[in-house]
Amino acid sequence: MSRGGEADIVGSDSRRRTVRIVTGALVVLAAVAAGRSPVDAGSCDVKAEAATCAGANLRGANLKGADLSDGDFSGADLTGANLSGADLTGANLSGANLSGANLTGALLDFANATGAKLRESNLTRAESSFGVFVAADLSGSRLSGSALQSADLTRANLRGANLFRAKMINAVLARADLMGANLSSAGLVAADLSGARLAKANLTRADLSGASLAGANLRRANLTRANLTDADITGADLAGAKLARATMPDATDHA
Repeated sequence: MSRGGEADIVGSDSRRRTVRIVTGALVVLAAVAAGRSPVDAGSCDVKAEAATCAGANLRGANLKGADLSDGDFSGADLTGANLSGADLTGANLSGANLSGANLTGALLDFANATGAKLRESNLTRAESSFGVFVAADLSGSRLSGSALQSADLTRANLRGANLFRAKMINAVLARADLMGANLSSAGLVAADLSGARLAKANLTRADLSGASLAGANLRRANLTRANLTDADITGADLAGAKLARATMPDATDHA
């Protein structure tokens, strides 16, 4: 390899270490600013190749743009933390508390957030393809423009969440609670919404082609201009639902 090539690799590694070190400093400063001792962060080591912060107290920490990929934040308290633009690819967030956290534009591909608390969090334009949010609490969260292709949100609580224009192709939302959620213009092609609670949800212009809505509760949901081509609505409760100009499973337009 050329000397220049070696320099590039060293430079890249150096920049990665710098990000870790700066992030570590921010965690300590955030703890002090919040009136806590820096040791409240527990055994949190964000300077490691993969951050190890299981059970750490990181309330209100400023981790904007930090590289936290493959890190362990299981059971950590990240309430109100700033994680906008952070790289959490493959991170373990199971059981973590991210209520009110700012995750705008964050990368969460393949992240595990099973049982995590993300109430009122901001995930606008966040990316989490193949992410796992089983039984996670995302009630009242903002997910507009987010990318959740093939994500697993089985039994997740998304009550009142804003999923406007969210991309959820092949996502699993079986038995999820989406009551009153905004799913207008969302891409839900081939998504699994079987047994989901979608009462009073806004599905205006949503693309549900090929999706499974078997046994779903769609009472008083707004499906105006929604695309339900080839969707499975077996046993779905559509009482009081608005279907004006929606494309039905047989490709016919509803009056």
